[in-house]
Amino acid sequence: MRSLSAHILAGVALIATALSAAQAQMIAPLPIPPAGTNTQPQPVTIPIQDFVGPPVMGSVAAESTDSIQCLAFPTTLQLAMSHSPERNLALAERQIAKARMKQEQGTGLPSLAAYARAADGDTGLVDGRTNTQTGLIASQRLFDFGQGHFRMKAAREKSRAALFSIIDATTQARVNAGESYLDILEGRERLAAAKRRQSRFMELSDGVDRRLEAGLITKATASSILAEAASAAAQKVEVELALETAEIEISLLTGSRQLPCDDSSHVAQTLDIPPIVMGTSFDSLNAALAVPEVKAAIAMREAALADLETSRRVQRPVISIEGVGAYQYDQLMKRWDLAKKVGIDVQMPLFSGGSYGGERDEARARAASSAGEIQRLTRNYRRQLEQGIQRIHSFGEVATAREAAVAAQRAEVTAVREQFERGLRPYQDYERAEADLAQSETTSISARYAALRERLQVLALLGLLPSGNP
Repeated sequence: MRSLSAHILAGVALIATALSAAQAQMIAPLPIPPAGTNTQPQPVTIPIQDFVGPPVMGSVAAESTDSIQCLAFPTTLQLAMSHSPERNLALAERQIAKARMKQEQGTGLPSLAAYARAADGDTGLVDGRTNTQTGLIASQRLFDFGQGHFRMKAAREKSRAALFSIIDATTQARVNAGESYLDILEGRERLAAAKRRQSRFMELSDGVDRRLEAGLITKATASSILAEAASAAAQKVEVELALETAEIEISLLTGSRQLPCDDSSHVAQTLDIPPIVMGTSFDSLNAALAVPEVKAAIAMREAALADLETSRRVQRPVISIEGVGAYQYDQLMKRWDLAKKVGIDVQMPLFSGGSYGGERDEARARAASSAGEIQRLTRNYRRQLEQGIQRIHSFGEVATAREAAVAAQRAEVTAVREQFERGLRPYQDYERAEADLAQSETTSISARYAALRERLQVLALLGLLPSGNP
């Protein structure tokens, strides 16, 4: 009997050691506290003094200590915004759009060019291009039937779309960091539940030999107890790995080695949704139209319509005034003479083999495509808002019900364990009670944090995420 339990316990220890070694090898190169050291969050060095976390114990001293030792939720959102490569890309696209707008502005302003030519032939000015001369050419567009206006409008709308893309990238970076923050808090609660389960089965497995010798349990029951202990140990290691993965992710998103604060009450306060949003009179259509990505699509549609108007005017005349002042060399008199000329220049494309018609067709198709994109995005965001609000209600109710079930099942596990110890209940009853408790704990934790994630998404869509101050 003793030999059987000893072999099984040795197998349990070997499995736990192998899993721990594999886990340590996977995370060793990354900034995770090594085993055997203090795993509490270390002091954070953040140059932004305004972004401090809320008090843990309700006092000024506690607020100061907590904000130094760990990352508060609003601070995490702020750091993610400043460390987002997607936001930097959007900023670069905005600069490109502004540069194009500057180019279009320049086409409506006077232009000045210098030239010099050396040639032999009949005397003439610029048009002749045969005599030696040097001078300046000044030109100014007078009228182009709105081509410049609509080109400028298209560039301006594209710049606006780039601005909304910056807002969208910033929001998405903060949402990603917020979800990682919630992943860590959820992982900590799952780990605590896994440790409690492992502790209960390890205590039970310690008495296997005694029960076998006393004839209180069979070899099959002893093997089942030790197998559950091994399973609980493996489950704990898996939860630890998921938690450390989330910690790696948040360090990459924020650029900070600090971990989120243990106190999660401030997270629920930060993610509190206004009552008008949770009410039945909430207007999801107007809310969806205010989402930055939808606004960017609307701006791109305006740009497409402006391009369409430009394509309709591309074959109309462009009237400019042009003046030339130059010194030209008189070959007969062997001297340089001043010459000048001012005139009106009219240009009007007549035929290009159908390319202008193709340009108009493309602009018309782009305008239709942009209108469809607005409808698609609006529908998707309305769905996310309405379903998100509904899920917040549902997950909250599930979490409340499961928390009540967890409290009752913990009492049941304790009672069944006592009865099993006294030989009044079979081990299978205790095993079922433990499985039910584990399921309820997992569901309760998942539902609570699923509701918080939905709150985060809804607030992000409404543009109500905190800017960084708690």
